[in-house]
Amino acid sequence: MNCLILFAKNPDTTPVKTRLAKSIGKGKATKLYKQWLHDLITHNQHQGYDIVVYTKGGSSYFKQYNVRTHNQEGKDLGQSMRNALSNELKKYDRAIIIGSDLPGLGPEVINHAFKQLDNEDIILGPAKDGGYYLVGMHTDNDIFGLAEWSHDKVLEQTLTIIRKKHLTYKLLARRTDIDTVADLPKEVYGLVAKVYDILDWYWESTRYRHIRPKVWANVKGKVLDAGVGTGRNIPHYKGNVYAIDNSDSMLQRARTRAKNYKKTIHFSNQDVTSLGFPDNYFDTVIATFVLCVLSPEQEQKAIEEFKRVLKKGGSLVFLHYQYSQQPMRRAVQMFFSPLVRFLFHARLGNPTMDHLKRCFHVDKRESLHSDTLFLVSATKS
Repeated sequence: MNCLILFAKNPDTTPVKTRLAKSIGKGKATKLYKQWLHDLITHNQHQGYDIVVYTKGGSSYFKQYNVRTHNQEGKDLGQSMRNALSNELKKYDRAIIIGSDLPGLGPEVINHAFKQLDNEDIILGPAKDGGYYLVGMHTDNDIFGLAEWSHDKVLEQTLTIIRKKHLTYKLLARRTDIDTVADLPKEVYGLVAKVYDILDWYWESTRYRHIRPKVWANVKGKVLDAGVGTGRNIPHYKGNVYAIDNSDSMLQRARTRAKNYKKTIHFSNQDVTSLGFPDNYFDTVIATFVLCVLSPEQEQKAIEEFKRVLKKGGSLVFLHYQYSQQPMRRAVQMFFSPLVRFLFHARLGNPTMDHLKRCFHVDKRESLHSDTLFLVSATKS
């Protein structure tokens, strides 16, 4: 049996995310933290491994989730992690510790990490701030003897200890844990999320009503809906779907819409330019009106990430707007482009097909409306 250890503070008794709170306020920081805890716990329950929460400030908040709890013990973070792993490895074959500030960390990443421990002594998930968001092992090894923990050399120094002990290790995908307001996903749809469906009602009830089923017609297997928005794709979902967006406001509306459908959906807040999923994980990636809201640089990174998480032979299917080659239609598009950018964050001049051809074999580029809207499907070679 395997054990997932969540290190967390009790938000009912202990100040949380203090650096973030300085920018957005204590109340909002606490609300966000509780949402992250909810996502981490509920996404990882009933996944083939046990969960235990090692807490600071007591366990009262966590009683609602029916999980085992334990107080963190140790003079610093390193000693607390060592003690937690030592405790759990007496009862389990493998144990992994994660922090509480990566809300998108779900069973796909955790199961992948446990699998890597079949061949490695240590698993680490590097964080972009120089630390790590995940550490796992199958044998009680002390790799936590650092003098200090709040600096950008934590991962580097930990790896030095691992090498000196002649232990083998594997690094997972690098991710950004959320410590300050700069780490929060950009909430580009925050102002319009509540009225987004109203703004888009005409297009959804006319043009897109026939298009969305077409996008999902041949989808199967494990699927990533990369940019779920308010959940307009949900009625057409097939297979085992992971729905992501980097807007909490949009995700809240998608979760509400999902309650009307009896489908298995894994929601998480993630950025398409830095996905937290393992390599070769999905059979299909769907992106409806996602690439055209990114800058050219972000678009290229997103396409590279889609390739990374797709299995060999997997499909990328996306809907894409671009500027027309017809002078009058193009002029109208450009006249309204500032409004479209404000409401929908859309950019129509990206070199999307150039980026795509560097990473995929393009199977189909079908015109759905004049020369402005296309359905594109491509295969990872």
